[in-house]
Amino acid sequence: MHTARRAPAPARTLTGAASLNALAYGLDYGVRAVVELVVSPLLVSGLGPAVYGAWRVLLQWSSYVWGTSGRSAQALQSALSNRQWTARPDEKRALVGAAVVVWLVFLPLLLVTGGMGVWLGPGILGVPDAQVTAFRVAAGMLVLDAMAVTLVTLPRSALQGENLGYARLGLSTVLVVLGGTLLALAATTGTGLPGMAAATVTTTLLTGWTFWLICRRRLAWFGVARPSRSLVGWFLRLSAWFLGWKFVLELLLASDVLLLAVFTSLSLVAAYALSKWVADALAQVLALLVQATIPGIGGYLGRGATTTAARLRGEVMSLVWLVGTATGATIVVWNGTFVGLWVGPRLYIGVPGTVLVVVLALQVALIRTDTFILDVSLRPRVKVVAGLAAAAVSLVLAAAAVGPLNLGVVGLCGGLVLGRAVLGVVAPVAVGRHLGVPLRGQVRASLRPGLVTAALLAAAAWAAPSAPTGSWWLLVTGTALTVGAVGVVAWFGGLDRAQRRRLGNRLRALRGRAGTGARR
Repeated sequence: MHTARRAPAPARTLTGAASLNALAYGLDYGVRAVVELVVSPLLVSGLGPAVYGAWRVLLQWSSYVWGTSGRSAQALQSALSNRQWTARPDEKRALVGAAVVVWLVFLPLLLVTGGMGVWLGPGILGVPDAQVTAFRVAAGMLVLDAMAVTLVTLPRSALQGENLGYARLGLSTVLVVLGGTLLALAATTGTGLPGMAAATVTTTLLTGWTFWLICRRRLAWFGVARPSRSLVGWFLRLSAWFLGWKFVLELLLASDVLLLAVFTSLSLVAAYALSKWVADALAQVLALLVQATIPGIGGYLGRGATTTAARLRGEVMSLVWLVGTATGATIVVWNGTFVGLWVGPRLYIGVPGTVLVVVLALQVALIRTDTFILDVSLRPRVKVVAGLAAAAVSLVLAAAAVGPLNLGVVGLCGGLVLGRAVLGVVAPVAVGRHLGVPLRGQVRASLRPGLVTAALLAAAAWAAPSAPTGSWWLLVTGTALTVGAVGVVAWFGGLDRAQRRRLGNRLRALRGRAGTGARR
């Protein structure tokens, strides 16, 4: 492809784009969290705990089905991010065309995989006879949804690859509210699992149409051009690695609910899913922090500016650790109160389980920082191979803990933490080699924050049983005070002076941009 060089984007531009991306991602996720907070009790009461558990299993199963689409949208985003400053418009259109071709190539695999799940799923999960037809209808509709997701996601991937993810600000938020409303209507009007699946498909199509309109307005080059055979071959190999990573990611992140469904009851699945809701929200927030900066890092990597990319990686790691530790310790203290007020204390998994789901969230966030960097450096092979090993160890340990050892949620999460540690070692090593950051330096830098995190989580676990449970007002007030206090301890205890200075400079740059925007 064309490799004409341009001047690097100034740091202020990168900071501004990252802040706008973070704002867009954060607004979407914040609204989604509020919608789920309101809608989840309606779903539990409208469907019942067992059917709600079945719905959660269906959602995670559909993620596996979607993975067989080839992940061409994710490959497109990473390719555009890496070449956003060097590729010509016609080359970018050819990349979009290659993504469409790859989607068509993988479509038969998706249909076969989805069809097998629709037919065999009820027997594997022990779905009651009265619910088998509804289960299969809903599963079939989610297969159609998986068919559409990759294709309608291409415009969104193009925007994010060009560091314009913020262009959908506001519009996508409306779609989040609409999707939650449709799910609530389906659950409360008696349409059951098929109605829930229909609401999901409708939201997917509306979201794709909205992003297509935004993309046509913001990217003058956007379109589909016929790719060359060599480009299709290259893109197919890249997509195949992203497909492999999708399966690895699902095994690492989505196997917990499926393992509980196989070895225990759907009611325990519902309790686990609801109790870890806030921890999952933390993981998403941390992922958003990373995603907001990754396109800019990809641009520097595409130009060979590895020193700048390494510095930005360090800042992102520090920010993820700080936010994750402060929020995670707060979750441990107050999650029992939250779950009790939200859906009832019978659906709380306890302090040890909460500590472990928080550890999982923080562990995943730090790992995904490096796996995202491997994506935009177009080196996904390392993380796929290491991820397969990590997934295998995770599944064996977690299945043994939940099944024969009967250790429940604590055993499940403990097995996952140990298994994912394999990828937690390999990914930083691979990124460090690419960016020129030695492993010894990474280990030395992680000791202090790691010890602070362990101490804060232990203190939070000790304080959790004494947390008041009387009202939402106490919960909100206590959460705000706790996250502030823990954040101060983490800031001074876990970060050295240089790290605090770099993060402070970044925050001041963001505040200066906000002030300039306000004066304009």
